[in-house]
Amino acid sequence: YNATLNVASSGKHSLRVAFNSKMHTPGIWSMTDMYNVNNTSYISVGNPDLRPAQEHSAFARYTNVSSRFGTTFMIMAKAEYVDDYIGNKIAYEPGKITLPDRQENGEWKYSTYNPTQISQQVNLDGYWSSEFRTSLGLPLKHIRSNVNFVLGGTYSDIPMEVVSSDLKPEEIIDKDQDYRFVAKGENVMMHNANAYAQVTLGSNISENVDFTITWRGNYSYNNSTLSDFNNQYFMHYLRGNIKAVLPLGFTLTSSVNFTHFMVFTHDINDLFTLWNISLGKKVL
Repeated sequence: YNATLNVASSGKHSLRVAFNSKMHTPGIWSMTDMYNVNNTSYISVGNPDLRPAQEHSAFARYTNVSSRFGTTFMIMAKAEYVDDYIGNKIAYEPGKITLPDRQENGEWKYSTYNPTQISQQVNLDGYWSSEFRTSLGLPLKHIRSNVNFVLGGTYSDIPMEVVSSDLKPEEIIDKDQDYRFVAKGENVMMHNANAYAQVTLGSNISENVDFTITWRGNYSYNNSTLSDFNNQYFMHYLRGNIKAVLPLGFTLTSSVNFTHFMVFTHDINDLFTLWNISLGKKVL
């Protein structure tokens, strides 16, 4: 289904509200009961019982444009819920497992692996997500530029199934059932919250000069019933780009990127700066 309402008033105010749903159908390889051992550390297997997932979403956005002041204001909210969400069942450190991997003269040949994990896509309940965002854009006439402010946040519950590491390999892969991935796991809900802010300064000086300066910061908090998946970090970057047409047909392009990444749960603090610059000449 799909329903949309648009309301506009004199080109200044507009409101858009939408409700819709769509199906997410699994691919043929996701439903084929065969093991993928291209990466022997991370083995995956298809699930013939996998069902399509149905997404339901609601969306609302209000926009205000002022021709007098040259400003644009927007506020948006969105929510999503998924029936039969296609997530992952994962067995970590399953031990040494034996799998059929090829046929020779009509007979199966077997190989033994010791992977870091085995995963399979499964249908899970409980997925939903939401997002809120607002932005404001306005001109800076004295420097012939525009500035945009963005503030927003997201929250989501993402289910997954985690197989206990106490199980024996034969309890995870049952050779009596054609080597199916039969282990049952514990339903784990991942709670993810993000808050972000962004400021962008863009030039409108002339057709020969174009620059953009952007700062963006993102704080992420991940929590679940299993402490191993908990994570908390802050990442922000400052990026600058400039393009200029110089006399005699020369062109200059340069970009600078400063990134700072801090993980509070693991005491990680990384930062780097990358600068690219190029000079060109128009010919013909």
